[in-house]
Amino acid sequence: CIFCGTKNDPVNWNEASTNPKDYSWENVYEDESGTYTADRLVFLKGNYDTKKIEIRQGTRIICKGALRSFPLDEYTDITAIVEELIIPNSVTKIGDYAFTSCNSLSSIVIPNSVTQIGDSAFFDCYNLESVVISDSVTQIGSCAFRCCNSLHSIVIPSSVKQIGNKAFEDCRELHSIVIPDSVTQIGDSAFRCCSSLESIVIPDSVIQIGDLAFGFCSSLKSIVIPSSVTQIGDYAFYHCIELESIVIPNSVTQIGDSAFENCWGLESIVIPSSVTQIGDKAFKDCRKLHSFVIPDSVTQIGDKAFENCRK
Repeated sequence: CIFCGTKNDPVNWNEASTNPKDYSWENVYEDESGTYTADRLVFLKGNYDTKKIEIRQGTRIICKGALRSFPLDEYTDITAIVEELIIPNSVTKIGDYAFTSCNSLSSIVIPNSVTQIGDSAFFDCYNLESVVISDSVTQIGSCAFRCCNSLHSIVIPSSVKQIGNKAFEDCRELHSIVIPDSVTQIGDSAFRCCSSLESIVIPDSVIQIGDLAFGFCSSLKSIVIPSSVTQIGDYAFYHCIELESIVIPNSVTQIGDSAFENCWGLESIVIPSSVTQIGDKAFKDCRKLHSFVIPDSVTQIGDKAFENCRK
């Protein structure tokens, strides 16, 4: 347990207990099966001198904030020196903020025992370049990989059903992303400010694109919106300045406020007869947009919906 040993007095793993109740320094919880877990506690091999952390086989839960900003001294903390992290295949859950700001961590393999990656689990791991997510994961929490600025590609497995809000926000080096056809919802700001992302295919399983989901993806040139989508959220593609054309499928009934605002390169759009409402500023400042047809189904066009469409 990282909180039991010190630099001068490391844990003797031959005698170490596997019961968190023996070591915990914050709240301890006992579930119905008699298993103990604790806040900010994780079983590790090694001591504070090491840059490699290997979580003991048999550990089932990496608890909330396990390695988050635990101070080594008044100037640094454990997150700053972790370069290699080994998660055993006994772990089923990575808790919220578990590895926040592990700034030296460059790669991570999430084993096929993990079903849930908690909120902000790898938030601000800005040197993280590669992540392997196993096909056991069903949920990627909010802000899970937010501000992982060195992350350049990732494959989301077909087991994932939901991509949380801001899950990959500010991953500015992310060039490609594969969204599997198991995903039904792309959360708010899920890929906001992924400024290197050039193209993306949204699978037929997705029914909702969240607010600001792809906002400020300034390199995004092409996107396919499937016929399963019924709602395009507010600011969903705001400031996608390289986007040239878009086909909105005939499943969509509502185009949110500012959904395509500031898409300066957008030249053409197809609005289907399923759409009944075009939100405020939906296509504001689409400066190259020269033609479009508003179908008879539309009953409401929002304020400034096509303002500054100069062509």
